[in-house]
Amino acid sequence: MDFSSFEALAGAMWSRIPAVFKVGVQSLVVHEPPKPDPLNPGVFLMGECAVDEVVALIPDAALRTTIHLYHGSFVELARQEDDFPWDEELWETLTHELRHHLEWRAGVDYLGDEDDLQLENLARINGRPFALDYHRRGPRLDEGVYTVDGELFIEAPIPHKEWPSLARHTLDIEWQGIRCVVHPVPTADLRAGIVYALPDIDLDDDDAELPWRDVVIVLRKKGRWFG
Repeated sequence: MDFSSFEALAGAMWSRIPAVFKVGVQSLVVHEPPKPDPLNPGVFLMGECAVDEVVALIPDAALRTTIHLYHGSFVELARQEDDFPWDEELWETLTHELRHHLEWRAGVDYLGDEDDLQLENLARINGRPFALDYHRRGPRLDEGVYTVDGELFIEAPIPHKEWPSLARHTLDIEWQGIRCVVHPVPTADLRAGIVYALPDIDLDDDDAELPWRDVVIVLRKKGRWFG
């Protein structure tokens, strides 16, 4: 989809949203270039909700924001996916940014918390520093089991005396029929007392598919808490 068509579609979608939900949004701006994420190579920002910083300095002033959409970022994503659903992705991005505005008006930031978790997860995936135990801020499915950004995190508490053996032996972990084999962990990675490991996964049904993009085993030395 070229820029003109994208801009027109964004405008049409914006006009269909009831005005009561757009109070305080000063404008919708559509940009042609992509906007790379400065911290995550290969990741592009699809949109942003930006607070008017000048108005924010005025005591008791009503919230004012501008919603930005980046056509070039959609183009980059479309190159990676056949039959890219332009309409769906644009609507999801537009309403995502509007939800930021609505939550800020209400004095909460639930969506911002979700975005922060996604950034922490991307940092881990890309080998950058991240907040240990960030996964515990995601929805809890069971004792020591959480989901973040489409991934499943299963905690495995390890006694202190057994912790060094993780560098020499594999570890078998099972939850809800998901059998995971964690391979030996480099000794250097054990020093922090917590390791995020990607296991080999085995399911009873070879044709079955998990509803998560990935499964992560969080090996933690018993008694270690980093929140």
